[in-house]
Amino acid sequence: MKTFINFDLLKVQELYLHTILSRAVGIDKGQHEVALDTTDLMPQYKLRITKWATRHAPPPVAPTPAEPQVSMAQLEAEQKQSIQHQIDKTRALQRAEDYVRDAGLVNSEANGKLIRDWVEAAGGWTPERVDAAIIALNDQLEWVTVKEETKPVEVFATLSDGKPQLPLDASPSMLRRASLPQLHDWHRRKSKATPVAKIAGRFAGNIF
Repeated sequence: MKTFINFDLLKVQELYLHTILSRAVGIDKGQHEVALDTTDLMPQYKLRITKWATRHAPPPVAPTPAEPQVSMAQLEAEQKQSIQHQIDKTRALQRAEDYVRDAGLVNSEANGKLIRDWVEAAGGWTPERVDAAIIALNDQLEWVTVKEETKPVEVFATLSDGKPQLPLDASPSMLRRASLPQLHDWHRRKSKATPVAKIAGRFAGNIF
């Protein structure tokens, strides 16, 4: 077993031990590991040097923590999640465009902040959360005032919440008062009946 000896420090603190040890091993300065058992020093000196070395041993070096390993599967999952978030936000902003175009929602900074804060607090951008935000914030949002036209009464299917379907040409006020199932059903039928090419970024660029 080898003992770590700081010869320079030993010379300062224990000159006699330094002298006899240096003669025994042929080293008189620096820091070295010495096999005291193989020297011809007397046992009492070996013991004294060992005790001194123990008291002045350097502190142990803490191991460097290993960096966390990221697997390819994790990277792919994170990439897919990021892409899905972008898709969801694009669809959500297009839904907001629908309210501006079809329901009379004013395209303003104030409306954008109200909707953005609500949606982000609810968990992030999706078309469903935009619908929920419109309903929750209906009285706080600014709407274009339009004169409603009288329409003949029509019969529509009953939805999951017990309310009837909205007509495809529903007025802005009807859309503002609609439930989530009515809005989802109306958007679905409206897209099939009258698909409209959307200009990406108009609503988003102005108020989000």
